[in-house]
Amino acid sequence: MRRLAALRERSLASGQSSSAAERLRRVRDVVHDLAPQQEAHVTRGQVQSRVGRRLADAGLVEMVRTGELTELIPGVFRHAAYLPTYQLEDAVALWLSLDPHETAVDRSWRDRASATSIAVIGGGAALKHWELDRSAGSAVLYLPSSHPMVEPTENTTVQVRDVPIDDVRWTWNIPYLSVEATIVEYLANWGDIENTAELLVDAMWHYHPLDPAALRRNLHRLAAAEGADGREFWDPDELYDNLVAEAGGWPAQPNRSFTHYWSQFATPRAEAFKSMTSEDAPPGSDTHGSAEL
Repeated sequence: MRRLAALRERSLASGQSSSAAERLRRVRDVVHDLAPQQEAHVTRGQVQSRVGRRLADAGLVEMVRTGELTELIPGVFRHAAYLPTYQLEDAVALWLSLDPHETAVDRSWRDRASATSIAVIGGGAALKHWELDRSAGSAVLYLPSSHPMVEPTENTTVQVRDVPIDDVRWTWNIPYLSVEATIVEYLANWGDIENTAELLVDAMWHYHPLDPAALRRNLHRLAAAEGADGREFWDPDELYDNLVAEAGGWPAQPNRSFTHYWSQFATPRAEAFKSMTSEDAPPGSDTHGSAEL
């Protein structure tokens, strides 16, 4: 009888363990489904929407305990497969926290069709995302209006600002400030024409095609904003000419898609910079991967 009781207890314990493992598997499957679409991030609300509150909460606690997930801000997690980049991860986490029960895919479908301003990631996160400046400063999450549930973090500030729709670029369902707008934002923050021109050279080398009209348009917007605050600012057209001249002029831009490099059309200055950073690369090789704008 004692042996039968012991076997019964062991069987019950095994069943409970199997049930717990199955519940964790369900949560893990949801995380693995969502995270690749959201730069390796997932929210508690998204998981709860799929498997229910109790199961989601228990599974997320276990995945944090085992090191599979890290909770960046309350309710938003980063998967361990993601290489941490502090300017990016906090900004993405804050962006996801704006609508914690909605997936990035659903939000991108909705916001891409919006005729009004949306939340956009800029600052150091945009510079890091576009690989323009490895020493980028704090990330910024731009909001069209204040949001009571979103608080700045150590690495990301939150600012109310209307970002024009034509200055938004989507990558993997996440909205970033465009390359041209990011370059002008850098100039606004640091006031350094020479370093800004270096960023422009880097962007000319990396991405095709940049939009000269977008760069000029953002300089005019910056001048208008500075004037509205009562501060003097360079003539935007003269500044545009100086920046482009400092960068070595616009290279020829063939009619190809955003996803192509055009380093073969680079300016002499950009070509010199390329030779300094890829001396061991064979002639004509592409030392960088393409990026989606």
